[in-house]
Amino acid sequence: PVLSANMRSKGDGGSVAPVVAHTTIAVGGLTVSVFGLTVPMVTERMAAKAVSAFLFDDPTETARKQVANLRYNADILIALSHLGIAPDRALAEAVPGIDVIIGGHTHVVLNEPEVVNTVPVLQAGSHARFFGHATLSLGRDGMRVEAYELLSLQLKEGA
Repeated sequence: PVLSANMRSKGDGGSVAPVVAHTTIAVGGLTVSVFGLTVPMVTERMAAKAVSAFLFDDPTETARKQVANLRYNADILIALSHLGIAPDRALAEAVPGIDVIIGGHTHVVLNEPEVVNTVPVLQAGSHARFFGHATLSLGRDGMRVEAYELLSLQLKEGA
């Protein structure tokens, strides 16, 4: 499925298959919940495409609702964002309860997590040039990024 809590059908305002707001998985004895956010814009180029059939709710308000819904049962709560680096930073400032933000849209490559208001923000560029790998741990002091690396997916010349 596509994770996007702030995306809904223009027709009836409901969710759109295969779009879901969040997913929860068990990892190493921990409950990890992930919710998605999509940039709320439809450009003229996009208007003629299928995306014009959708409405996009405010991502910050949507994130607050997702945190309220998921935080109690989640050991780790991840926002999977396609908002861009500046909105990801703003999200980390404005919405308490998110443990880590994994973002995209502005094609920024962060070689190290950028910590905003104690929330690590991760971005791995664009066009599948890198694969971001983060190891998270949960301790008495909360969630932290144990390790983070970007692996190049660029083919070498002649390969």
